[in-house]
Amino acid sequence: TAQLRIERVLSSDGVSDELTLVRALHRLRDKSESKGKRLDIVNLSLGGYTYNDKPNPLLSQAISRFDRRTVIEASAGNAGSDRPFWPAAIKRSIAVGALDASGSNRAPFSNYGWWVDACAVGENVHSTFIHFDGPAKPIGDYDPDLFAGYARWSGTSFAAPVVSGVIAATAAAEDIDALTAAHQMLDSATNSVPDLGVAIGAP
Repeated sequence: TAQLRIERVLSSDGVSDELTLVRALHRLRDKSESKGKRLDIVNLSLGGYTYNDKPNPLLSQAISRFDRRTVIEASAGNAGSDRPFWPAAIKRSIAVGALDASGSNRAPFSNYGWWVDACAVGENVHSTFIHFDGPAKPIGDYDPDLFAGYARWSGTSFAAPVVSGVIAATAAAEDIDALTAAHQMLDSATNSVPDLGVAIGAP
């Protein structure tokens, strides 16, 4: 079984700043260390650009403070660009792009480039959602904007947890640490997509 620890970073409208993220990473690491338990995988389904296309030094430092056996993984961004997206493009991170719903091609929105390490389906992914009933009128028994617990989403933020799950499942099944499982996943995959790295969980 996997134990999840959630550290909120984004506001309800999906926005954050670097200082909030850096503080959250420090809190997450410090809480883990105080309990004497190393974090196996840190999934960062978020990110942004910098004006000079270089990583923020404080963010790089916060990530480097994690135990070397902790896998850091981040979504590659949704701008359809090869511009480095942080923290995914930080060398320590596994940057995850998105495949389309077929699992065969890059999703049009997914960032890509030399700095992207892996990819998974990130288009029309079923995921949890709050109860929401929008203004559209029901058509018979069908309400086009009624969501009750689940919705379809698209984005590299939904591809990244797929890769985290594969790493965790491999580590548990083979009784190895997460870092070894991550290296095994990246090194042994036979299916790759240009500028998106190895395809995980794709046909």
